[in-house]
Parts: sequence; structure tokens; C-alpha cells
Amino acid sequence: MLNKLNSRMEAFLSPTAIFLAQFSLGLITVMILLTVGDVFGRRVLGSSIRGAHELQQMCLMSAAFFTMSTVTMRKGHVTITMITDFFKQAVKNWLEVIMWTIATLSYVLLGWRLTMMAVHLYETHMKTAELLIPEWPFLGTLGVVGLTFQVLACLLNVLKAVEEATKK
Repeated sequence: MLNKLNSRMEAFLSPTAIFLAQFSLGLITVMILLTVGDVFGRRVLGSSIRGAHELQQMCLMSAAFFTMSTVTMRKGHVTITMITDFFKQAVKNWLEVIMWTIATLSYVLLGWRLTMMAVHLYETHMKTAELLIPEWPFLGTLGVVGLTFQVLACLLNVLKAVEEATKK
């Protein structure tokens, strides 16, 4: 039962997470070009690109949030196993279930607070300082898209860990 659910979730999440990661690479490319153009304009032409810092900030935040689910699915996070190396495999499996459950709940909480912040920015009509771009759609998109896929990726890892822990 869990194996079938894991397969379906992974079939949905994997291509989407890869797309978001590739989109993030595009955003990082935009950041690099924006930085080069800004420095070139400032040094050679005597004028920098207006709002370059704000655009780079938005690109960097998007890239970070959109790549989290890919890293989570690939289990590419740094792990320190100094203490758990002494435990039996069954204990390690259940610790992994607990760890992924805590991670999932943490990202749910982060997504909720990020969404509440986006609502606050909408209600107060907050805009960026230089380009006057409304901040709420940007932050809301990060909260809804980036963290939704991160929560789903963590949930997939919870299910995989439960399946591994309950094997006989």
C-alpha cells in the first residue's frame, strides 16, 4: 500500500521538482547577468541598473525556495551520523521517520507564517523601495509553490522511512 502511494507521489513530484530546480538555475543566470551589467554600467557608463539589488534579492530567494524540494527528494542535505552510527538499523529507521516528520511539520509552519506575511504585505500595500513592485504576490508565490513542494517532498520521505522501518 505505502509502496504504491510512494511511487505515485514520486512520479508527480520528481518532474515538478526538477523543473523548479532548472527554473532556479535560470534565475541564478539572471542574477549573474544583472550583476555583470550593473558593475559594467557603474564602472564604464557611470550609471548602475536601477533596482538591481531588489531584483537580485527576489531571484535569490526564489532560487533557494524552488530548489529545496529537489535536494530533499535526493536526500542531498548534509547529515551527521556520529551518534546514530552506534544504533541498530531498526532504531536508525525509526529515527529517520521522526526526523522527516519534524522536518515536514517545520516546513508546514514556515509555509503558514510566510503566507500570513504575504497577507500582511497585501493589507499594508507594501512595495519594494526602488522599483515599487508589490511584495505580496512574490512572497505568496514562494510560500505556496516552493514550500508546498518542499512539504510534499518531506512527506514522501516520511512515507519511505515508515515503509523502511516497518519492513520485516
